[in-house]
Amino acid sequence: VLVFMDNSVRNRWIIAGIVIVGILLSSILFSVPEGRVAVVTLFGKPVRTYKTAGLKFKLPLPFEQAHIFDARKRVSKTRLTETLTKDKRNIVLVTYSVWQIDDPERFMKAVWSIDGAEQKLDGLITNAKNAVMGNYDFSALVSEQGEAQRIDDIEGDMLADVREEAQNRYGISVRQIGIQRIALPEENIRYVF
Repeated sequence: VLVFMDNSVRNRWIIAGIVIVGILLSSILFSVPEGRVAVVTLFGKPVRTYKTAGLKFKLPLPFEQAHIFDARKRVSKTRLTETLTKDKRNIVLVTYSVWQIDDPERFMKAVWSIDGAEQKLDGLITNAKNAVMGNYDFSALVSEQGEAQRIDDIEGDMLADVREEAQNRYGISVRQIGIQRIALPEENIRYVF
């Protein structure tokens, strides 16, 4: 049919065909950038996960939809919270955590966003901080004798408390928890000095 048409009509049909093919390809292809993961959902239910970068296939909307999440390591700080040590001293600790998405489907179902994940982690770390600090005296944080300080043990215990729960509930792998800042309420400053 195209052989008998004049050039202008044939060019329009070719351009229309290219546009239609482009629209179809853009609806079934998507790209997963480096450092990201994708969860493909079928009518809202996860069906496939892609953890490697590259060009991927899916059914067009409304059947399948691709949700892409940043899976690079992130650093989050907790809010200032007071906690008690074993010897009943109030301290204010600011901690940080290094984490990343490990199970994209669980992450999507439980928290959906980086902000949501940071809020959940803040709660987990605050609970762990309160539980762990109840096992250590104040001198484990601040002491003139270097051997009395046990900051590495405290950080390790907090990580052990948080790691499994974050993985199982939120699909988040917590790599490290550390103490960023130690502050004292006014009534404890005299005790320290």
